[in-house]
Amino acid sequence: MSFIDKIFGGGAVKVAEGVANIVDKFVQTKEEKAELAAKIQAEVNRHMEAMQDDLTKQMELEIEDRSKARSRESDFVKATGHIDWFMTLFGTAIVIMFGFTVWVSTMGSVPADMKEIFIESRAAVRDIIVGLIDTAGRAFLPMLLREFIDRSIAQAAGPAIASMLTCIFMATVLALRPRGLFPVKNG
Repeated sequence: MSFIDKIFGGGAVKVAEGVANIVDKFVQTKEEKAELAAKIQAEVNRHMEAMQDDLTKQMELEIEDRSKARSRESDFVKATGHIDWFMTLFGTAIVIMFGFTVWVSTMGSVPADMKEIFIESRAAVRDIIVGLIDTAGRAFLPMLLREFIDRSIAQAAGPAIASMLTCIFMATVLALRPRGLFPVKNG
């Protein structure tokens, strides 16, 4: 029995029994009561299957969208004969800012004339870390959850929990380092 059946299946049976008990006042024979209960149970099951189908379609659309995004860069290279230089330059600038921020945060103090740049660089580093946590959570958490719960539930719950991982990470940083992950050192 799947995780959904454990949560909703027993509840669906209880709802069907409750409706059948109400209908008892209007339906008199045992055959009519059993038929009504079976029809209600069938309708609840049909609704659960429709919800599962909808979830499956949404996941297929997400996978298709990711596949298209991956092929865009190779299509660009085939069409133009060269890579997208803007993306490469932008990525390089972010990596340099990341390295600069980590170096200044760990090795020394921020010069007075560079505090504004440093604050912006720290924001970029924070955003990169949060993005990595969210992306890694969305990519790997469903696979981890599949070891413990039904596949369809893991696929649905993984991204939701991954979004919470970002908040949990930020709360943990503030609990352990109230001045922040990269506090400014006065120079």
